[in-house]
Amino acid sequence: MKFVYSGKDVYSDSLKDRAEKKLSKLERYFSQEPEAIVRFKQQRGGRNIAEITMSVNGLILRAEE
Repeated sequence: MKFVYSGKDVYSDSLKDRAEKKLSKLERYFSQEPEAIVRFKQQRGGRNIAEITMSVNGLILRAEE
């Protein structure tokens, strides 16, 4: 799985590792290698948000946590 990260000094190695661990579980459901665009942002109060957009075979999957 290909990962593309974006965010303004919000993401750390631990956030990247957690996102890769969670998303790698989805790999078995796709025949082609999916691409995941992960955007990290921080809300007021210090809460981290991850927005994930995956594109596979013309299908777009989107999630936010």
